[in-house]
Amino acid sequence: MTDETIIPTDAEAENSATTADVAEVVNETPEEIHEVETPSEESEVAEETSEESSEVSDEAEEATPEAAPAVRATPLTALSARAERPSRARSGEKSGGDRGRRDDRRGGKSGFEPVKKEFEEVLLEVGRVTKVTSGGRQLRFRAAVVIGDRNGRVGFGLGKAREVSIAVEKAVNSAKRSLIKIPLENGTVPYQVETKFKAVKIMIHPATEGTGIIAGGSARRILELAGCQNILSKRHGGRNVITTAYATMEALKKYNMQK
Repeated sequence: MTDETIIPTDAEAENSATTADVAEVVNETPEEIHEVETPSEESEVAEETSEESSEVSDEAEEATPEAAPAVRATPLTALSARAERPSRARSGEKSGGDRGRRDDRRGGKSGFEPVKKEFEEVLLEVGRVTKVTSGGRQLRFRAAVVIGDRNGRVGFGLGKAREVSIAVEKAVNSAKRSLIKIPLENGTVPYQVETKFKAVKIMIHPATEGTGIIAGGSARRILELAGCQNILSKRHGGRNVITTAYATMEALKKYNMQK
């Protein structure tokens, strides 16, 4: 038998080469798969990081209720806005409006000025008066008032009404109708006088400067409003306020009669 050498053709050679390459690829694939499987540690690290991030998010959610006071700052802004309103109102008042002009015309004063009274009024007494009739008891009030200008003019009057204010008004009108004028000299009366009214006796005497008004009861009020600054007075008899006032007025009337 003869040894025959088989010479592969070009196609067979290419096929053999491709098969060898495929075998090498097949042999190399497990290594590549092994290399791909090794990064499992990185996946574990990624999972750990994801767990940490979830824990951080949970902690942040738990911390958010504590940060709630930051939301409460909103009412403060509202209060600050309210505090600014008066300044705006003031600016509006300054910018325009008739109010500022009216105040300027009045010299910075608002409203009406109080009217000065011609006489000073002093309430001596307010009493209740009961009148018994066939229909029953009728209650009224009696007011005793002294008026004067502290310049020699003085008056005394009584008023009765069912209300105190009306009784005082009537008494003032009665006192104005009974005004008398006293001739004063250096703040005192010119000479001594004495008089008696019912059970009351009264004496009025002039005094030197610096003595003051030495009198009591209703007589002191009458002499003050008459304008006396230095005077002596003495009362005898009853202590009734109204009777003493009438006696004092009778004594002061003598200055006009003897003049």
